[in-house]
Amino acid sequence: MNNPAILDTREAEAEYRIKDATWRTWRSQGKGPAFIRAGGRVLYRREDIERWLDDNKVGTIDQPAA
Repeated sequence: MNNPAILDTREAEAEYRIKDATWRTWRSQGKGPAFIRAGGRVLYRREDIERWLDDNKVGTIDQPAA
């Protein structure tokens, strides 16, 4: 599957170019997208990452932040 709905931290790091250390920091600080702990693993739902990124958008070239 090329676009899995669930990503582990390694997959999230590769796909979103956000280092594993950043994901860990966000989790420890209660920031970042929602995550799942399952059997000692940390997993992210793609839709949660995408929603979090959209919710934290500052601005775009066409629509600068106010």
